[in-house]
Amino acid sequence: MAVIKVFDRLPNVGDALFLVSGVKTWVRYSESAPSGGTFVGTVFHRDGHKVYILEKTAVSRKYKTENTADGTASDNYLRKDGSVANYRGIMNTARGVAYWGANGRTPTANETIPAATNSDPVNKTAFDSSEYCALLRQTYATYDAYIGEGMGVKFPQERGCFSLPSGKTITYQYNDSAHPAFQYCAAIDYSVDGLSAGDWYLPGVFEGTALMRDRVLTKVAATMTKFGGAAPNNSTYRWFAQRYSATYACFCNGYGGNLAGYHCTNEHAVQAVSLLIV
Repeated sequence: MAVIKVFDRLPNVGDALFLVSGVKTWVRYSESAPSGGTFVGTVFHRDGHKVYILEKTAVSRKYKTENTADGTASDNYLRKDGSVANYRGIMNTARGVAYWGANGRTPTANETIPAATNSDPVNKTAFDSSEYCALLRQTYATYDAYIGEGMGVKFPQERGCFSLPSGKTITYQYNDSAHPAFQYCAAIDYSVDGLSAGDWYLPGVFEGTALMRDRVLTKVAATMTKFGGAAPNNSTYRWFAQRYSATYACFCNGYGGNLAGYHCTNEHAVQAVSLLIV
């Protein structure tokens, strides 16, 4: 990992990274772009001194050119209520509320906590008034809390797709023309330590979950918009590096805001990330 010299502070989520004559410079959203600076991307996650950057550019790419198996696949992960899911774990609460509030289940028996394995969230009408949702109302109070704190993807965790090799490991294992999403990320090069070719990769489910959280996405989108980058959208399908099945890869379902999987040969949003140790 590269080491960035920070002269005054650690960067926060939403801060922009500029290169000024090859020197890394952090800029807050409230600040102006430095004269002559090249905008690189935005901080979307910080864990102690580990800083994760989302690259300024997004493209549409296939995960793989042919729908054939490669790598290890795993789909079962945990939601925050302790239930097991392979498709209905919510990454973005705003999208989850909007979609599942209208299209969720109408229960016919008492809801439990944890929820049934792989169950859809209940719809808002049922949550608000169904006799079968009494425990949910007692526990979560509001539908937004139920979607975000009950049905939300547990983060961090080490189960299912979260137990597979990292996004960076998978990117460079499959950095070839048969895997356009990986090849695109691996080729990004700012010719500066920590930001050169070989430092960028397709985000895995760890980075994806960190990015898609509502409060993070809001800050990142505002910074990207201000400085001319590609603002992430909570309704955009986005590829993640891990395999979901023999012919599917993990992605964020932009309609429901949930972590799921889809055919590898479909084109979805690809936006590289890099991990910098500060």
